[in-house]
Amino acid sequence: MDHLDVDEAEEIVFGYEGYVSTQDVSEHRWYTKQLVVFERDGALLGFYYLNPASELQEDQDRFESVPVKVFPVRAREVVMKVYEPI
Repeated sequence: MDHLDVDEAEEIVFGYEGYVSTQDVSEHRWYTKQLVVFERDGALLGFYYLNPASELQEDQDRFESVPVKVFPVRAREVVMKVYEPI
């Protein structure tokens, strides 16, 4: 699988059909680019979603291309130190 139609991609974005996770990739003036990860037939796949910054941008394109380009992804564990007041 290398593409999804927009309706199928939106179902995954909103937590249906194999949804695994959403990860912020970058912030822009009008949207936050997110990597949406889902599982299909035992494989982890992803696509980019352009999450509008406000309701004013809700009519903008939500995907970088139509049909939506899908690519394989992998999970990698990252350990991070967090400092906080005591």
